[in-house]
Amino acid sequence: MKIKLALPSDIENPKQELEAHQIQADSAYAIKKKDKEECTDAKKDTCGAQNKNIHVAAMFLCISKLIPDIRIDHKFLIPGHTHMECDSVHAQIEQKKKNTDMSVHLPRDWYNLLEEALTRITNNDLSINKASKIYDIPKSTLSNKLNNKVPWQRKMGPLTQLTFDEENKLADWILTKAKLGFPMHPEEVYDTVEIFLKQNERENKFTKGRPGKKWLTLFLRRHPEVTKRNAEIISKARAAVTEEAIRNWFTELNKFLEEENALDIKDDPTRIFNSDETGVMTCLKTGLILGPKNYKNTYEIASGKEKESITVLCTFSADGTDVPPFVLYPYKRMPPAVIQNFPDTWYIGRSDSGWMVSVVFLPTLSYFMNGW
Repeated sequence: MKIKLALPSDIENPKQELEAHQIQADSAYAIKKKDKEECTDAKKDTCGAQNKNIHVAAMFLCISKLIPDIRIDHKFLIPGHTHMECDSVHAQIEQKKKNTDMSVHLPRDWYNLLEEALTRITNNDLSINKASKIYDIPKSTLSNKLNNKVPWQRKMGPLTQLTFDEENKLADWILTKAKLGFPMHPEEVYDTVEIFLKQNERENKFTKGRPGKKWLTLFLRRHPEVTKRNAEIISKARAAVTEEAIRNWFTELNKFLEEENALDIKDDPTRIFNSDETGVMTCLKTGLILGPKNYKNTYEIASGKEKESITVLCTFSADGTDVPPFVLYPYKRMPPAVIQNFPDTWYIGRSDSGWMVSVVFLPTLSYFMNGW
């Protein structure tokens, strides 16, 4: 590269400074690589803040590394003899910034400025005329935004297949069904959109008239409150449990202990046990479903009988002592190989479905409690 760069003397570590701007230089690089030597003219005005600085030097150094044979002629035009259309645009932007007390550093800040003006008008804090003077926004712009002739936030690119309100209703429907225990699978959403477009005789730009994974990905990006989750299957009886029912259960427990004159059990951690069962399902999961983003667990209520599983009951006392686990198999007759290879200190049982039932649980509870 035939160019000499003189770095400012106040830069302590020029190499580190150049590396810090390499990412910015990569984005500015738009010169196509060729096999033979290529000459590029870079013509700029004499504005020091925009052109005569270390950022421009870092950009050219990065280009020289990517294309070793390139020659860059960096030419500065004569002051007072340059004119660019963007200069007038920059002047208008700077003038607008002076007329508002709000700090504007990013393009997004202009939208925030407009949104603040519209919000104050909506809350009857300002009239359209006064807001136009304070924020230096044309009255026609404010009026069109307030009358929904122009959306508050204009989106770039082609229009979506569903309107903004239709997508919001679809997202609310998905979240409501998930909260009620009936989450929607992606295929159900595809069917819903396809049927909706057909029934309303709308133009359908989807491939074969049916949305796909790309549409769903973009839909979830536009509605981050909806996310993909793995559903946990529970029965209708468990889904009906409420906080009030749990509190009533503890109230009845206290009454029972009082009647049996056994309230001292609550003060002895060695006599308080907690048991919980976990099942290894023999059926496959239903796959990803759509539901609320902030929900820790998303359940799907089974429509019929639940399938077989192997159940393991784990029990611990309040003082931290563990009880040998109880494993329940879905067998009519227990295979001898299972019994022979089973740990001696564990408990084993069977039921038709492999689920924990009272006929199996109560005798087992009595057996290991007597031995405990």
